[in-house]
Amino acid sequence: MNEEQRILWGKKYNFETQQIIMDKISMAEDRFDEEYFSGIDEGATLNELENLNKPIAFSNLYNQYLNEGFIQQTIEEDGSYGYSLRVNYEPSAFVCNEKGFVIIEGDLYHYTQHGVNSKVYENPNDKTLMLSKQQKSSSIMGLNDFYIDNIFTAQGTPGNKTWYYDSAKHRFYHYVWFRSSELTTHKMQSIFITLSKAERKRWGKWKTRNNYLPITNITGDWDYSWDYWLNGNTFSFSNVFSPCTNSSPIYMRGPSNHRGGYLCPSGLITSPYQIADPMRIFGMHIQGNFNGETDTYQTNYYH
Repeated sequence: MNEEQRILWGKKYNFETQQIIMDKISMAEDRFDEEYFSGIDEGATLNELENLNKPIAFSNLYNQYLNEGFIQQTIEEDGSYGYSLRVNYEPSAFVCNEKGFVIIEGDLYHYTQHGVNSKVYENPNDKTLMLSKQQKSSSIMGLNDFYIDNIFTAQGTPGNKTWYYDSAKHRFYHYVWFRSSELTTHKMQSIFITLSKAERKRWGKWKTRNNYLPITNITGDWDYSWDYWLNGNTFSFSNVFSPCTNSSPIYMRGPSNHRGGYLCPSGLITSPYQIADPMRIFGMHIQGNFNGETDTYQTNYYH
């Protein structure tokens, strides 16, 4: 879905996800910019905007959610501005509400800027209880996150996303989440999620825009292994996921500026032996394809 379709979906089901709120902020910013900077070249520098008595400003909706801490603002080296959702696990935006809550199969999950917590849902007071504890880890849920930054820099984290600039006004990033459940005696659930995002700068402000849709496809393929212990000895298994539920490549249905999805292999690791920490990913290869606004820009890249 695009922004308008997601907003209509939310109205139909009377449910406003964090992503829908982000869509509304994005659309409010577009309307504000078109009016506030009307008649001014979108590539104007910050000094030029200041001289025209049009310093960078933001919509009321943007300022509201910035003050509430729902979004976080970044300032680039050249003084331009960007913003993003203030949450540790960005794909959660498509399912949780404004405060970060969602109920899935009887369990209440709470996504925050620090992590995720969960408990069996019993009554509405559970939300108040979880908010009051202000837990900052995913210890209850038993999940560990490993983040792989994009190909253009050394390994990093989502809090330190690295953008690739194909021009002064176009940029994108791509990275992969690896999530694994807490180890049990003979199995461990693992999930790989890829996320790509592209932004265009206008009037000193970076954001996803419908006139810059460069992402065409993302594919994933890698080797993996895990260790098990038996009678005091540690052994290794490789390349056995059962089942491998998600196929690769992902079918994207045309260009976009924001894509996410599961990559194969994702699934349940099973072993006749006791699995021991850690699981080791030793050969990951993620390929992304981006097409720029013109035929002069096209690139493939790999993790």
